[in-house]
Amino acid sequence: MPRSWEEIERQQGYIRVRLEMVPTDEGGRHKPVFTEYRASWDIGTPQDGQLRLNDAPLTFEDVEMLLPGQQAVARLHPSVPDLWRTVRVGQVIHAHEGKRRVGTASVLEIVAPSA
Repeated sequence: MPRSWEEIERQQGYIRVRLEMVPTDEGGRHKPVFTEYRASWDIGTPQDGQLRLNDAPLTFEDVEMLLPGQQAVARLHPSVPDLWRTVRVGQVIHAHEGKRRVGTASVLEIVAPSA
């Protein structure tokens, strides 16, 4: 049985960000993203000079979908939270699909688990 996002947030916490999707004409996606969209995130921890991407699905706070070029507040739910321990408020991180950057997010808040 799948866990709810509320349960995941209680157990693991989440990272609250302002996400701006790259416009299509600048190399971004052609379609919108929805809650549960799972991007790979460059969280600033290169390994051997290469990008080290970490997956995190997201949920939106006030919108149902986000079109290329738009921005909204979202919650990131890292698949492996321990890999995200160096992420800090104010940091800028990037969403990727493969090597293509599709979004930029500013970290607004890091919410600790409550369970």
